[in-house]
Amino acid sequence: MHEYIDELKSHLTELTAEEQLDVINFYTEYLADAGIETYAAAVDKLGTPVQLARKVLADYSIKASQTMDDTCAQT
Repeated sequence: MHEYIDELKSHLTELTAEEQLDVINFYTEYLADAGIETYAAAVDKLGTPVQLARKVLADYSIKASQTMDDTCAQT
């Protein structure tokens, strides 16, 4: 599982250090709670680290875009 998380982290460099930590903590806990202990089992559940990183980056991009839209609407 550590190999999966390490690889995931290596693909999250576009996020801030705090965002990266949030994502890594979330998925580390998620995998532990699900009893997933191997790289293969993690891939079966979440996709490859690259696929998951793309999803996370897209989610953060949408979140940032919505925040910008909300800020612009307030002015």
